[in-house]
Amino acid sequence: MPIRFDTRNQRWRFEFDQVIAGQRQRASRLLPKGYSRAEAQKFDLEETKRLHVVATGVNKPEPLVEDAVLLYLKHHAPALKSFENKVRELKACYSAYSGKPFSALPAIALSYKPVDENKKPMAAATVRNRLAYIRAACRYAWKHPGLGDSNPADRVSMPKVHNERHVYLGRLEFLKICR
Repeated sequence: MPIRFDTRNQRWRFEFDQVIAGQRQRASRLLPKGYSRAEAQKFDLEETKRLHVVATGVNKPEPLVEDAVLLYLKHHAPALKSFENKVRELKACYSAYSGKPFSALPAIALSYKPVDENKKPMAAATVRNRLAYIRAACRYAWKHPGLGDSNPADRVSMPKVHNERHVYLGRLEFLKICR
């Protein structure tokens, strides 16, 4: 049984090690903390099926968002002025996209609701910028190394930002500036 309880991490671990079609297939993943035994066994069944399908060549493996982010940060982003900012922001939202395939990108955009250190929701502009970085990484990985069959960023809906600032000078302020 490829599911076991990892006592060191106090979480369930999925381990897969089989020979399929003459090639050894191995995978290991630490499951989220809240998983029960039944949820872990359900994950085991689904992931084992998926690995068998991929190993026999019936389906191509769907690329992961985190692989796209790594490619983007390694090959494209170092030439940009805002490289350090992109790295910081992509690290901050790593939990939102870790282990998820390209097809989950629209769901990631809908469910991503970060909070700051005071447990208040972050501004819509911050969320939009982080999602834009993830979307750019996926689009880069789709175009250049050719990961995936279609553009993963097509169906992503970005949050709306309403932070326009309209400040107009009054007559007295205008006269002060003119003098």
